[in-house]
Amino acid sequence: MKPLQIRSAGIIVSMVFLMQAFWLNQAQAHKVVLFGWVEAGNINIEAGFGGKRTAKNCVIKAFDTDHTLIYEGKTDDKGRHVFKIPPSFSSDMLLELEAGTGHKGSWTIQADEFTAVSNADSVQESKKVSPVGKGIDPLKIIAGLSVIFGLALVVKLMKARLKGGKDD
Repeated sequence: MKPLQIRSAGIIVSMVFLMQAFWLNQAQAHKVVLFGWVEAGNINIEAGFGGKRTAKNCVIKAFDTDHTLIYEGKTDDKGRHVFKIPPSFSSDMLLELEAGTGHKGSWTIQADEFTAVSNADSVQESKKVSPVGKGIDPLKIIAGLSVIFGLALVVKLMKARLKGGKDD
């Protein structure tokens, strides 16, 4: 490879990584994670954004299967909210979180979760671990691997350039 081609390749690789980092951050900025579960006669909600940031003071709405509003409230400073299950509620429940322009998340609680809680043994089985701020984010893994391979490519190009200069 000629020195000009190596330099051009290095610039192109750098630009690709900068653009990728910009796009990944933009996608994460609008990602809203909403999680709801039934426990002890209550609907428990946790909400946050892509990383470990919580959705503070965001509007939570609950709808039945006919999209009739059955409850409205706000999350606390930890992105959590709890409310009582409406009396004789038996359909699926759609939870929606509105966190400003372009930031919206939803979660559906199936009707069978409401009936399962009535059994004392089922209460222990219905406990779930919230994905908000936990777990592995596939986009972060892909970005990390891209950075590693990109750095390896840059090192390889630099070695080729140095080796090419010694041969002259």
